[in-house]
Amino acid sequence: MAKRKFVKSDIVSVLKSFSNRTYEQALSHSFATGFLESMLANAIVDMPRHKQLECLKSLQSANYK
Repeated sequence: MAKRKFVKSDIVSVLKSFSNRTYEQALSHSFATGFLESMLANAIVDMPRHKQLECLKSLQSANYK
């Protein structure tokens, strides 16, 4: 029997759990932010170029004020 691919809700659940645990331990999101930044950079490097461009464009267009 083949193992199923993870869906977005699976990933979001793990990320939220990770973020909550690290916040409880450090009372800050700094560790989680740095850790996830590093993981995201590694993931983007391993993507096909068209996906890299899509991700980078999305990051560049995010406008938080």
